[in-house]
Amino acid sequence: MNDPRMGGFAEREGEAIREAFEGLSFSDEQKERLAQRLAAGAPSAKILRFSPAKRRYRFAVAAAVVAAMALGGGAYAAAGGLVGVQQFADRVFNGAPAQTELLGTVGHPVGASAQSGGVTVTADAVMGDAHGYAVVYSISRDDGRPFEGVEPLENGLLPLGFDYADLNVVGMSGAYGESYFYDEDPSDNAIQYVEKMTVDSPAGGLVGKTLRSSFKGLFILPADGQRRYLAEGVWEFGFELLYSDASVSFPAGQSIAVSEGAATLRELSVSPIALYLSWEEASAPDPDADTMPAPDVKVVMKDGSVVACDIERAGGSAEPGDGKVVWSRNVFFDRIIDPSQVESVQVGGASFKPVA
Repeated sequence: MNDPRMGGFAEREGEAIREAFEGLSFSDEQKERLAQRLAAGAPSAKILRFSPAKRRYRFAVAAAVVAAMALGGGAYAAAGGLVGVQQFADRVFNGAPAQTELLGTVGHPVGASAQSGGVTVTADAVMGDAHGYAVVYSISRDDGRPFEGVEPLENGLLPLGFDYADLNVVGMSGAYGESYFYDEDPSDNAIQYVEKMTVDSPAGGLVGKTLRSSFKGLFILPADGQRRYLAEGVWEFGFELLYSDASVSFPAGQSIAVSEGAATLRELSVSPIALYLSWEEASAPDPDADTMPAPDVKVVMKDGSVVACDIERAGGSAEPGDGKVVWSRNVFFDRIIDPSQVESVQVGGASFKPVA
């Protein structure tokens, strides 16, 4: 469970999920088995900040496309320079030249930073919508020298982690997602750290909220398993999520099919970077099931193309109570799309048109 991509969170995932199961009507053995399965299936995911007001559990499934996203195109602006919105979009969303005009809506440069232990951590750029965000940080040596002894894994990611890493949107109760390190330019003095997170957001969403970033102790985890610290500082700062939400909404209330049977659609929206889906079932999850329940989802564009939308690999949450469970999933696309060009979204055998 000690995945270096996780910045130290993976080893705490199982315990976090177990705590969240306390309010569910499962036996202790069932809770333990379900917690272990969810945590084991999410080596690049975080389980964070459970709300004491509502008993919930959250899960996240590792995305097989993380390596591909981390290895996407895009040139670094300058040696030791910050990663711009376009470079970030090229890397995380595999480039989308036709959608460049959307970047001014869904993303913006940041520049907030903190210095400690001879290293500066800077939030370079952020992209997001009402339910989630992706942010890239540059971690740079103040003496201008490159980080030494950091060799990429086979998938191109760096075997690095933080002793502590927490991104907390002020006023929000929980989040789930994935994180990883990469090096845009091995010859310069910076490496990059990406967080892609979905937040349990109240009415009004994330836009305009403050994102607090806290990091401690950057280390490398070599093959022998012995941590070697690249920096032992503490970095804390915040910044506002100033992008605009360009999501389009779809009608809700209809019946849809999920792997566990029938359900009711509660919310469906599509932004340039992600699809958000919430539905209600009149049963609790089966701890012995191989997968969590999820409907089949397809995003069909007006030109007839279909946007990849692997709902079963998406992070999500579930809120049980009163004999029902409200599930949610948030799927980050592998490219930026124009929501105005969405013809329909097919969910669990039903087709939905955007709300005019």
